Amino acid sequence: MRYSGGTSLCSEFITENAMFNYPVTARLCSICRNDSSNRIIQASEMMYGTKESFAYLHCAACGVVHLLDIPADMSRFYPAQSYYSFHTAGYRLRATMKRWRDTLQEGSTPAAGWIRRRLPNVALSAMTLAAPSRSTRVLDVGCGDGALLRSMALLGYKQLTGVDPLLTAASQESGIRLLKGRLDIVQGQFDLISFHHSLEHIPDQVETLRQAAERLAPGGIVLVRIPTSDSLAFTAYGPNWVQLDAPRHLYLHSHRSIAHVAAQAGLSVRELLCDSQPMQFWASDMYCAGVPLMSPAARAFKRRHLRRYREMSHWANEQLRGDQIVVTLVPA
Repeated sequence: MRYSGGTSLCSEFITENAMFNYPVTARLCSICRNDSSNRIIQASEMMYGTKESFAYLHCAACGVVHLLDIPADMSRFYPAQSYYSFHTAGYRLRATMKRWRDTLQEGSTPAAGWIRRRLPNVALSAMTLAAPSRSTRVLDVGCGDGALLRSMALLGYKQLTGVDPLLTAASQESGIRLLKGRLDIVQGQFDLISFHHSLEHIPDQVETLRQAAERLAPGGIVLVRIPTSDSLAFTAYGPNWVQLDAPRHLYLHSHRSIAHVAAQAGLSVRELLCDSQPMQFWASDMYCAGVPLMSPAARAFKRRHLRRYREMSHWANEQLRGDQIVVTLVPA
């Protein structure tokens, strides 16, 4: 199937990929408490390919998809030696290109545009749009090894804080403070509090956003980037959708359910955009073929399919059907 544009894409793609019959359950949605017509999705751990099965509930009312039973020991699903948010350097040449790209984030030269297209940093783009002033006090929740904050430091940001429970220890470097722990240990007020693909890993969604709201300075915003169940990729791939990421992703919000959770935390949605990437399709194709994301075959698989899905991702984002959303929250 080739992308041909227009409204036929969605139905054409889904017809090709989606053949799922999810059983109905009487279990409650943990977000809106609905117990009618909810469905169960069985998803396998496929980042590392253990293929352990986990049950998710898809709520018929608010649209959220959430893990039903969180494993007692989640640490084994975040191996320190290989989990991606703590191994962001990559190959030496690629790491050099990424640093160059980040320094050119706001450049208008052809070279800057080319490297941004080849190696997009959508998280950094979201942050610089949300915080044009270099004096912005930034808190990144679930910061991993601090790669995003270091990219911001390259652009001249000076007041950068990150917090993550998986850090080995707290640290301080030029303009960047990294804290080991969760949001509740962070003191002070911030102009921008961000969750870059971290909120979906946190069990208590409302309390976490409430804690963020309490730490906002006057005029501050909360920026949330998360996978979304309101996506072409989830509809088409179902349990093989790469962003289910069982069991690490506890909540896959719909546009409705993230607004519901935000309201319970005293926040409201000011803006919602899609910034999904071709990975939503080529990595889901891998899962359909039984190939883990961390497989040596992944790089070659991506090369073969990247061009095919780049234009489709752009179309899905324009239609608000991309599998990643950027949500700007402000005090209600």
